[in-house]
Amino acid sequence: MKKTAKRVIFSLILVLSVASFSFAGNSGDLGKWWLKNPLEYDPMPDRLLHHFEGSYSYGGTSGNVEVTSHTGKANLTLRKNILTSVTVYSVKYNDTENALRGSESHLNDQFFRQGFRFALTDKLEAVVGGEWKKNASMYLENRLVYYGGFRFSAIRSENVKIFLAGFYSNTNTEYMNSKIQNIRTYASFPSVDEYESGGLFLRQTLNWKITDAITLNEACSYLNFLDNSDYYTLDLNLSLNFMITKSVSFLVSYDMTYEQNSFIKSLGDYLDERRAAGRFAGEIENRDSKIGVGIQISF
Repeated sequence: MKKTAKRVIFSLILVLSVASFSFAGNSGDLGKWWLKNPLEYDPMPDRLLHHFEGSYSYGGTSGNVEVTSHTGKANLTLRKNILTSVTVYSVKYNDTENALRGSESHLNDQFFRQGFRFALTDKLEAVVGGEWKKNASMYLENRLVYYGGFRFSAIRSENVKIFLAGFYSNTNTEYMNSKIQNIRTYASFPSVDEYESGGLFLRQTLNWKITDAITLNEACSYLNFLDNSDYYTLDLNLSLNFMITKSVSFLVSYDMTYEQNSFIKSLGDYLDERRAAGRFAGEIENRDSKIGVGIQISF
């Protein structure tokens, strides 16, 4: 099972990488156009532009589960005139030790995003999109987020680019109740219903060219559920890339997720009740983090 999952990750990156060779060279002298608003160009390119990034990283995670992880990520950006499409997919295979029961297991986390940006001015874009997430360490079976709003180029110097975005979103989340109930000690845990809510969705990204060979990439997103402002999720992704060739770089990454939702609250209350009754109870964590090292390709 482990070998199969790792082969899938490597195969995904390899296939997309080979396919991306057909895209290479289409950007001409536009530089890193995927980091720019299309209206920054005069004249604006009329041809279809493509950019692909793929990465593999190996690392460890702490939180509700102690994890050794293998992560594959793929990012495809397409642009035609003022319309930009961004597709992101990641899959993470984890060897884990669960904090609630101590046993080892294997988890598969996945994330998919499809977004479309429409340039309104050379600094402002309208954005619509959707995300799907499955996160076993946070007991998320399915989370669907649909959003719409605006993205603003806050800083766009030669070496530093910062984008700020704000959206209204609608979110539906299903939880992994059975992951808890299948543990004999916690078989009496009551199921938590799926949670649907409007939300305030904020996102910020940074690209900092520290030197010609070293680049820092950072992305932070915050989703607050409007039906209950105590519920929210925060994601932070940091990547320091060391260029080996024009298309290949070595990376060191840090990923963190902090989650406060109806499932974590219900499980926390359930565990507190067990402790108050003098019964065994494990711990539930709100935060998961991962440090990894790996390789990235870019065309």
